[in-house]
Amino acid sequence: MYHPLASRAVSPRPATRRGLLLLAAVLVVHGKPAEELRPMCAELLRRGPIPWAPLHAQGGSHLRFASYTPNRLELEWFQRITRANPRNCTAWEKGGSLWQALAGLPSSTGPVGEHLRSRMHFIDPATRERVSSEIEPLVGSLRHHTLGVRANTSTRAALMSKEHYILPDRTLLRRALGVGGRLLFYDVGASLFSSGAGGDGGASQEWFARKYGKRAGRPYPGFDMIWAWEAIPYAPDKLWSTFPPEVIPRIHYYNVPAQTDPGSPMNPWFTLKATARPGDFVVVKLDVDHQPTELALVRQLLADPELAGLIDDFFWEHHVAGSIVGCPKIWRGGPKGGWARMVFDSTLGALETLAESYAIFMQLRCRGIRAHSWV
Repeated sequence: MYHPLASRAVSPRPATRRGLLLLAAVLVVHGKPAEELRPMCAELLRRGPIPWAPLHAQGGSHLRFASYTPNRLELEWFQRITRANPRNCTAWEKGGSLWQALAGLPSSTGPVGEHLRSRMHFIDPATRERVSSEIEPLVGSLRHHTLGVRANTSTRAALMSKEHYILPDRTLLRRALGVGGRLLFYDVGASLFSSGAGGDGGASQEWFARKYGKRAGRPYPGFDMIWAWEAIPYAPDKLWSTFPPEVIPRIHYYNVPAQTDPGSPMNPWFTLKATARPGDFVVVKLDVDHQPTELALVRQLLADPELAGLIDDFFWEHHVAGSIVGCPKIWRGGPKGGWARMVFDSTLGALETLAESYAIFMQLRCRGIRAHSWV
C-alpha cells in the first residue's frame, strides 16, 4: 500500500494537550468538500501520538493506497472527544454532554447510512483507476453508535455488537487479491474458535471466517491460512475439538502469550512478515487485554514500513480511560464489568485515553490500513 504523502521521513512533535486540541481543530473544516480534507493525513501523521516511519514501497494488496477521507461526522467526534477528554463516566450518563451527542446519531442497529461513512481510496496500478472502499466512521466510544442511548441499546449485547462494522466488499477484495493472492488472518488474543473469555464477544476466529469468507465469495472458512496466539493455556483435546474439520488444515495455533520483543519468534509481526507477501489480503485482530503488549505492537506497526505495507484490515480493542466500556452501570453490567476493573495511565503520551485512541485509529487509516475498533 503505497502512501503518496510519505515520500520523506517526518519527525513527529511530542504529543501535548494543546497539540491534540490544535490537531482536532485543524481536522474539522466546515463547509469544504471532502476532497479538500486530503491534507488531513499529513497533519495527523505529523502531530499524531505515535511516531511513524514513511512507507517507501508498495506492499499489502495489489491496489495502492491513495488517501483516506473521514466523514465529517468522524471529524466532529474527534474534536468533541479531544475537547471533553473524558476520564470517567459522567459525560456518558443520561443528560451528560457525550450522551446528548450520542442521542443525535442514527438509531439504526446496523451500519450507518452511506452519507455518514468514511472512505479509503486506492489506485489500481495497472489501469490507474481509482477504487473507493467504505468504512464505518469513528464515533462515540469507538463501539456501536447507538450504545448507551436507549433502553434496548444499554445492554451488554449492544456493548459487544459487531453490526456497525463495514468490511471490504467483494469487488475490493477480488481486485486487491489479484492473481495468486491469498486471504490471510492473524489473530492475536484468539481464545477458542467459537467461544472466548468474554463469553459473548471473546471469540473471533469463527466470526472472521464467516464474514470474510462470505465477502470474498469463498467457501467456509474463507481464509487460506490462519495464525493464532492465545496466552490462556488449553488442554490440547479441548482446544482442537473446537475447530471445524475445514479449519484444521489451515490453522497454526500458538498457545503461548504473544511477545513484544522484535527479535522473538513469538512476536506476531515476526510470523506475519515471514508468511505474508505483497498481493495477499491480510486481516489482523489484536486483543490480549494487556495495554503494554498491545501498545508495543501498535508502535512497532506504525514504525515499520514493511509491516504496515502488508496489513489491509486491522481490528484492535484499545483499552482506554474515558470510554463507555468502563461504565458498566450504563449497559447493565456488573460493578467490575467491561473495563471498570482496569487501571489506566491518563497521562498524555501514555496512549491510554479515548482522545488518543481516536488519533491512533485515524493515524492507522492514514497509513492505508482499514483500522477498526474491536469489541
